[in-house]
Amino acid sequence: MGSLVSILQNNNDNNPDILLDFENPRPIPEEEQLYHYVVELLNRSNAILQSLRQYTGCGELIRKAISNPCPQTEEDAWNALCPSAMKLRKYYEFSQRIEDIFPRILYVLCNGNIIQNLERYQATTRKLADLLNFVLQFDDLKMTNPSIQNDFSYYRRLLSRVKNNHKINKQNVPVNDELANRMSLFYAYSTPMFKAITDSTLTFVSPSSKSNISAAQVGECLSLITYICYNAVSKYRVQSQPMISFCLRVMVGCIILFDHIDPEGAFVKNSKINIKGCIRLIQGSAGVDADSLLNTLRFTSKHVNDETTPKNPRRVDGEGIANIGCTNYSFLTKRENWNTGRLVESEHGVLYCFKPDIYLTLRYSNSTSSNVLRGQTGLTIYFSHSDLLNESINPNNNNPTWDINDPITMEEIQNTMLGMKNNIAP
Repeated sequence: MGSLVSILQNNNDNNPDILLDFENPRPIPEEEQLYHYVVELLNRSNAILQSLRQYTGCGELIRKAISNPCPQTEEDAWNALCPSAMKLRKYYEFSQRIEDIFPRILYVLCNGNIIQNLERYQATTRKLADLLNFVLQFDDLKMTNPSIQNDFSYYRRLLSRVKNNHKINKQNVPVNDELANRMSLFYAYSTPMFKAITDSTLTFVSPSSKSNISAAQVGECLSLITYICYNAVSKYRVQSQPMISFCLRVMVGCIILFDHIDPEGAFVKNSKINIKGCIRLIQGSAGVDADSLLNTLRFTSKHVNDETTPKNPRRVDGEGIANIGCTNYSFLTKRENWNTGRLVESEHGVLYCFKPDIYLTLRYSNSTSSNVLRGQTGLTIYFSHSDLLNESINPNNNNPTWDINDPITMEEIQNTMLGMKNNIAP
């Protein structure tokens, strides 16, 4: 662990080493009201995460209604979708409460001397950490469950037909048109919960806000919490793996939020946050959560692919997933035609996909061709892969044609990478 500290580009001595009681912080009288409000709010968070983990979707009934549209199949789909829509409504309403409370916590911590506030209002600081921890867990579950957006899209489609189907009980509509429009915008984002707190924070620090708190003040607060979490792990102040994962998740949340509110972002050379050190710490301490946290940095950060971002943070950012089974990797930053998936700028090696403007391919280090086999529009992974020992990763070897709109799953990605691990390039 000591080696992780030694690689920091910025001197940690320039940052105050604030000790935060992660285990059992007690609120002082000035913060009790806000603290208990957040506690009451977060009491529902575990139930929401568990509900999201168990969300299975209505894909089969939707497919039947699409392939054989008739009043009966649509009624069956509607009856199945209504409970799902109610769940999605509860998630959305919960996000609104978080969006409301988040700036109030920032005000307490950022108004005045921020270092003293973090030391004094430890219970409030811990609740901010709890909120970030929940937000990242929620979005991680949402990103890996396409049924959520598929279900709600078809729910909205059926909603317009409900009035024409006399068999459907119109009194039991869980989400009306107006609310459905707002929810659709919410779930359209790959990380909707983080988008909510980002928007509320940007509004909070805007010049027109009455808070009189600047983006620089919030950025300082977030960078300090980042170092609190970093030191808690690197200096063994937290011992259990759940608490280590908690601190690293909060650290990632602070980095991403800082990246959205700071004009230059978190990845510039003179950033207040040592990105390289934080990434190394994630790789060395996060265990099974490392890939998820690194993916969160890739997918959710705003400035990771800016021209001002040094190459090293970009490359280190890819190491967590590259180490699954392949050691040679580089980056591809331009695509001539996103729809057809033609690659126009590449380096030999294994490339990984992060965003529509930073993505990767899987191929041998001496391969000179890249054929996109399948992918999915939006913030997801695209594959480019030359034949593996004369066998395509296409499970249907009789048909080498892939549908570019056919979504690829994380399981397929991992299995393909692991399958390549022990093979020698031709």
